[in-house]
Amino acid sequence: MSRLDRMHVRKGLLIVALCFSSNVFADAIDRPQIDRKKVGLVLSGGGAKGAAHIGVLEVLEENRIPVDVITGTSMGAYVGGMYAMGLTAKEVKDRTLNANWDQGYNDRAKRNDLTLRRKQQNDDFQLHTDLGLDLNGEFKARPSAFQGQGMAVLLRNLTNNLPAVSSFDQLPIPYRSVATDIAKVAPYVISSGHLATAMQASMTVPGALKPVKLNGKLLVDGGVVNNMPVDIAQKLGADVIIAVDLRDSLLPQKDLESALNIISQLTTYMTNASADHQKSLLHPGDIYMQPDVSFMLAPDFDKMDLAYRAGRNIANKMLPALLKFQVSPAQYEQYLKEKQNRRSQLAAHSAYYIDTIDIDNHTRLSDTALLALLDLKTKRIISNEELEEAVNRLQSQDIFAKVGYEIEH
Repeated sequence: MSRLDRMHVRKGLLIVALCFSSNVFADAIDRPQIDRKKVGLVLSGGGAKGAAHIGVLEVLEENRIPVDVITGTSMGAYVGGMYAMGLTAKEVKDRTLNANWDQGYNDRAKRNDLTLRRKQQNDDFQLHTDLGLDLNGEFKARPSAFQGQGMAVLLRNLTNNLPAVSSFDQLPIPYRSVATDIAKVAPYVISSGHLATAMQASMTVPGALKPVKLNGKLLVDGGVVNNMPVDIAQKLGADVIIAVDLRDSLLPQKDLESALNIISQLTTYMTNASADHQKSLLHPGDIYMQPDVSFMLAPDFDKMDLAYRAGRNIANKMLPALLKFQVSPAQYEQYLKEKQNRRSQLAAHSAYYIDTIDIDNHTRLSDTALLALLDLKTKRIISNEELEEAVNRLQSQDIFAKVGYEIEH
């Protein structure tokens, strides 16, 4: 069987595992009133340059500057989401800089994970193509270079596989992720659900990663329509804004002789234009920072440590202005106590009691066949590692475009 022959089942598959927990999430209305201005942190997109956001967070912590709400786009949505979980800047830094980001752009199952039959077929038919057959037998091209399987696994691991929540106001720090509704080319604010999915939707580079289907929308990177969501932080109740902009500079004319550079120029212009509009929404007293990350590009994940240092540099440079948001040691201790208390309430654990498994099936295989491949027994505690191994068993059949799952309460 050639690869084209078996492409008719390469469709998306979503596994939703439903579990029950005794954890109770506190809503935003349960938060204690504060007698100071509420600080909103706004983090722009920028790929690997997003490590600069971590440097800014570190300086804020060192100087007792609280963060009360967070909004972000693309890599800013990732860093903001990690911090909103209640992690410290050091924890975000360690996880981010130690992550294998190349994994996020690798969908194919490892050869050792493939069944013997698939290994033999791949050896016999080594010419792989993006063209295939849909369920109606018609030729169909993939919408992107990668399906996003690797990125989904990476983000689930980085977020401790945090279950879906009814509102991101329930996180230790209220949070919003901004993506682009590609059908309307309009901003789409993600305010609830699975944190890893909210991050991935905002980080999905068009053409490189397959759009994320969420709430009936096709979502991609939010950078073009709102790369620095100041307006969303203001709607969340922020009285003052700290905005971090990782914009690129336009290329000079001498470098605009290739199609890729021309496309990049247009994308940079649109992204910067959206950030400029958001910058215009800042009020007197708000703070705007632009770290110097001109030495790297968005895909330069090997330079993330340098970007982190650039974030520290700009935050220290802006420290005289930032210190007006500093609180007393007692106030900051109370802020940390409240944040860690909420973190302890999050049901992000290494294992969960799984009550049922629901299949959202877009293949020609039956639900029974898919459950057999999963080989997961319910009504028991299942570790994150075991869940990922089960998903990998399906992916290793090498006949599915993408296999994903979410844990819901």
